[in-house]
Amino acid sequence: LATAIPAAMEALAKDLYDRALQNRENRTWSATTMDEVKKIVSEKTGFVKTMWCGDLACEEAMKTEAGLSSRCMPFEQEHLSDVCPVCGKPAKSMVVWGIAY
Repeated sequence: LATAIPAAMEALAKDLYDRALQNRENRTWSATTMDEVKKIVSEKTGFVKTMWCGDLACEEAMKTEAGLSSRCMPFEQEHLSDVCPVCGKPAKSMVVWGIAY
């Protein structure tokens, strides 16, 4: 019992983590234009990944035009596009956007 319970708890924690990770990955979409962002927001739930120029005005525009706010800038960056979907300027980093409830 002293070894069975910790092993069962560890297996449960791993299973919960794996399912949460898979759920997040299944609900994260990529977009390169504002039209794509708006379409994703209107049809799906979850997060949207885009490139971003780093300008605060573009972050605010994403919030007003698509209803999304920045959630994180992952350490492991993906190159989705060369330009910011909001202004068209050169992109500096990838951002994950989401709806704040």
